Amino acid sequence: MLILLLSILIISFLYIYIFSNLFIANGNMEYGWRDFRIYRLGDIVLNKDLDNYLNKIFYNIYYRGSIATKYFNQKTKDQDYETLLKITKDKDTYEIPGKKDLVIHLRIGDVLDWEYADSIDDLLSGKNTWHYSKNYNYYEEKLNLVKDKDIEKVILVGGFHTSSDHTRSIYYVKKVKEFIEKKGYEVSTRIGEGNPDQDFAYMVNSNYFLKSGGGYSKLINKLAKLNNAMVLEENDD
Repeated sequence: MLILLLSILIISFLYIYIFSNLFIANGNMEYGWRDFRIYRLGDIVLNKDLDNYLNKIFYNIYYRGSIATKYFNQKTKDQDYETLLKITKDKDTYEIPGKKDLVIHLRIGDVLDWEYADSIDDLLSGKNTWHYSKNYNYYEEKLNLVKDKDIEKVILVGGFHTSSDHTRSIYYVKKVKEFIEKKGYEVSTRIGEGNPDQDFAYMVNSNYFLKSGGGYSKLINKLAKLNNAMVLEENDD
């Protein structure tokens, strides 16, 4: 029993040491909210392999007060969407959009800045496909679902995982914004303005929501639907 306990303590120590010293000290990841690659809210909820005791310890040390940490500490079951939704309802902590705002999540940052290396225009036109970021046809199809709704504003929300050059992401946002404006909507952007928790709660509490690709957006879509929002993309796969 003592050997087992010591083994658990040693593994826990090494796990935390590797993340906090090796990755961060080498400049691959920065501490806290300055770099978000290590903060994986969508993954720890949707991927049961990451919803474990060691991650709980790590998040309680490095992301105290975050939605992910609160989820680890308050959940009563795997994929506890009800508890997670309740955490995002703190209006004193998190800003929420207007009731007539359509909130669209744009998966930008690393996936466009270097993972997808081809033309952004080809991606938007549909000549190329990329599972994270959507094209003009996708946005036109989904906007048709709310053409009879009293939408006052469309808000594009996105963030950056790293401090690298975001020229490609910014160009993508610009082109999507212009495309939706040509459809007659007033469009504003919320790009890189908040940390992942602030953006997450903002989108979850929207009345109209359109997701992008990736687990983070998939999770938001699930919670927004649970929160009685009109989600324009029903497919959570």
